[in-house]
Amino acid sequence: VATTGLGSFDDLVHTFGHDVRAFPSQPKVVVVGGSTLGLRIASHWLEEGAHVMIVEGDLQTANAISGHRIGGHPELEVIHGDHVSRETMEEVGMGGMDVAIGALDDDHANIAAMLFAMDLGVTNTGLILNDNDLVHVVQRMGISFSVDITRVAVDELLTLVHRKLAGHYAVLSTIPNVVGVTHEVTKAAKFCGRRIREGGFPDWMRIAFIQRSDSHGRWSSHDPHPDETLIEHDRLIIFTSPDHVADVEKKFRV
Repeated sequence: VATTGLGSFDDLVHTFGHDVRAFPSQPKVVVVGGSTLGLRIASHWLEEGAHVMIVEGDLQTANAISGHRIGGHPELEVIHGDHVSRETMEEVGMGGMDVAIGALDDDHANIAAMLFAMDLGVTNTGLILNDNDLVHVVQRMGISFSVDITRVAVDELLTLVHRKLAGHYAVLSTIPNVVGVTHEVTKAAKFCGRRIREGGFPDWMRIAFIQRSDSHGRWSSHDPHPDETLIEHDRLIIFTSPDHVADVEKKFRV
């Protein structure tokens, strides 16, 4: 499932019928692999307020991270070491991490790293895989989440294609024929200031929930009740089919 951030995660978990597990407001996250993808994952978690540790086996790559835009972040820690060395990982506190994410280029090394993290006590583990046939295999191993690199590519492509719009686009990994779209309600939109039932939204798109900011800039999620009034700057999380992404664009284009 795609989520716009930690603030909306609990709502999505409830929506899909799962129990919400306690999660710290400032989680400790370890990213195994200082690749381009690993740095993007680390950057995202830093933006969410997490403490992030990157474990990289190649000394040159580990040193190069200091020159990256996130290299000087006070909540970033870069470790040069073997991610499957129990002595090294225990020394850096791997077992005390809330989340472990594998971002290595080799699928088998990624799987080994996450199984090792689980063995050390990390309860939330995930990885990016090049071989989509391995996704369900690793889920059966107990790894919390796994993503086919193709879906990452599709997500990135949609973002690039629609970069002039307010929305973010993501293929929902558990529902392959559904795309999650985030759009902001602008003052010029015909449905701004109207109730959802009066907005003229077609059957092929569904508003999953509404994110709204208060006067202090804090975001909260609201159920898309037909009588809910949409106001300027609301964020609508919309589910639709890939064939209707262009139609959603037209609906929000002003």
